[in-house]
Amino acid sequence: MGLDASALTVVDQILELGPARSRHVEEAMGLLFRIGERLGNEQVLLSRVARLARYPVPAADRGRFDVLLATYQFERGRALEEAGRAEEARASWLDARRLAALVSPPAGETPRPGAQGRAAPEADAVPRALFIDGLALYALRDEAGADERFKEVVRLTAPGRGGVADPVLREQAFLQLARIHYENRQNRFAIFYYSKMPWGGRSWLEGLWESSWAHYRLGEHEKALGNLLTIQSAYFRDEYFPESWVLKAIIYYENCRYPEARLVLQDFDAAYEPLYQQLVAISARPPGPVDVLALGATPRLQRLAATDPSVRRLLESAAQVEAEATTGLGRRGRAFRASALAASLRASLARLRAQALAEAGLRARGKLENERDQLRAILAQALRIRIEVSRQEREALEGSLAAGMQVEVVRNLHWTHAVSDEQLYWPYEGEFWRDELGTYSYTLTRGCKGRPPRSSGR
Repeated sequence: MGLDASALTVVDQILELGPARSRHVEEAMGLLFRIGERLGNEQVLLSRVARLARYPVPAADRGRFDVLLATYQFERGRALEEAGRAEEARASWLDARRLAALVSPPAGETPRPGAQGRAAPEADAVPRALFIDGLALYALRDEAGADERFKEVVRLTAPGRGGVADPVLREQAFLQLARIHYENRQNRFAIFYYSKMPWGGRSWLEGLWESSWAHYRLGEHEKALGNLLTIQSAYFRDEYFPESWVLKAIIYYENCRYPEARLVLQDFDAAYEPLYQQLVAISARPPGPVDVLALGATPRLQRLAATDPSVRRLLESAAQVEAEATTGLGRRGRAFRASALAASLRASLARLRAQALAEAGLRARGKLENERDQLRAILAQALRIRIEVSRQEREALEGSLAAGMQVEVVRNLHWTHAVSDEQLYWPYEGEFWRDELGTYSYTLTRGCKGRPPRSSGR
């Protein structure tokens, strides 16, 4: 009937009986996966797998179930680490590795796509298991092992090579590879992997932002500023990258562009100081879940909370359930709408929605408190840069007074708009074109006098 959330509430009732009281538990477990696919929301499954770990699972879904259990254990380990329980976190990550190792294709075989180009269940589970194993290895400080796992995910999800088509997972593997190399100051390797992330993908903008720091480390200020121009464009006005303003100010400061650095910091304060105050107000409320939907008066806070994937998926689940309770049941016949079954389903859907919102609220509170602390640190960093900019400007003014004339602190740089044969130079005049996003390179025409340019090979 297309009432997937309603079906989920009935499956939950069967699973609550357990194998001892129902012979249909294994069938219900299989149906749980079908419903999860229809809803397109893994959170529906992830929130249930821990308590169903010992239930019988159809053979066709065993691999996916183990991957979900591994994912649950990895996320549990992260939560334990944040709570300061390091040994328990380590045990959880080791358990995630054990569960991921249960998912593998027959010896010597490569996972193959299923019907209509989609991955068969077990084939689909293999690269996902490797990805979770890579995350667990990284958490356990085995970066070399994690690097190999993510590379294997890239190989298994390569399009046109008979592997498993999963562009989202492939993008995430490239992102993790880039981060590992960046953390080890292998900046050119990091930039290489960031560049492999598909243009416009789910994490493309995040990768573009992170690659800006790699370019900055190499002294490639022009490319870093070009990336920031994309990130701060009108297309991404609602995205959350507060530190991009600080990096922009740092680059201007290092090139003695003090007026520009000061203006950037002023814009940053105007945009993020009010948001910080809102975050402080939210965290000052009594302990308990934040009602994310009640943040409608401050849409920016709601968007910020939803940048946490688990919060976003839970909110999507709540919206799906609400739509089914109103539109889905509402378009059924009058006899069905007036039946005791419909009344029971409406009550079950209301509980399901309330549970999703409560969990989303708890996760949102943690997310917003974390962002509050990070934003406080970024605001403090911006203040230090502003003080340093003022100091440099004061020293230049004092030098001018002592010399009896204007003392220049910047020098003109020679520049050219020559580009390679594969590129076309097109001057930026304030307009943005979607197909140009991510390709900008800012031309710095002035630099500090007496300061040699940073080597691009560093």
